[in-house]
Amino acid sequence: MGWRTIGLMVENRSASEVLLALPGNPSPTGETRVGDEALSMSLDTDYALAEVGGWTVVSDPKVAVACDSDACGSLSASGGRVLTFIMDTSTTTYAFFWYVDGRHVRTAAYVEGEPAELVGEPLAEEAELPERWSEDFVPEIAHRLTGAWNENLFETSFALHRTAT
Repeated sequence: MGWRTIGLMVENRSASEVLLALPGNPSPTGETRVGDEALSMSLDTDYALAEVGGWTVVSDPKVAVACDSDACGSLSASGGRVLTFIMDTSTTTYAFFWYVDGRHVRTAAYVEGEPAELVGEPLAEEAELPERWSEDFVPEIAHRLTGAWNENLFETSFALHRTAT
């Protein structure tokens, strides 16, 4: 089957704070999904949020905020950090975007193991990562940068949210 996911991880901001910054004025549906279901682009909702280890994790299956550099920069302002991640095993596309204290620090995006976009200097955490075409690439860099991408993430309950239409 494979992974298809896009989302972001926001440090030191509660889910309610992050929700206020998301486009579309999202409201809770009252439903939840476990992490491996919530972190899927086939999820039929606008966002799914959970708090894990000091990070708010946002599944963004409709790609409303994860690729918005201004929004991610704003969420990382005032000493925060934001990691945006993309994993698509069907197209062998893996990427991460790293924001620190309101600044876009690093982008590393690969398609079939070849660089598609590289911005900023490589991070120390990028040393000796799994191959760029490996489905372990994004989880490993996310774990190194946040510590929150671990087995608990996939067992965590994510609250589903829909935007006003």
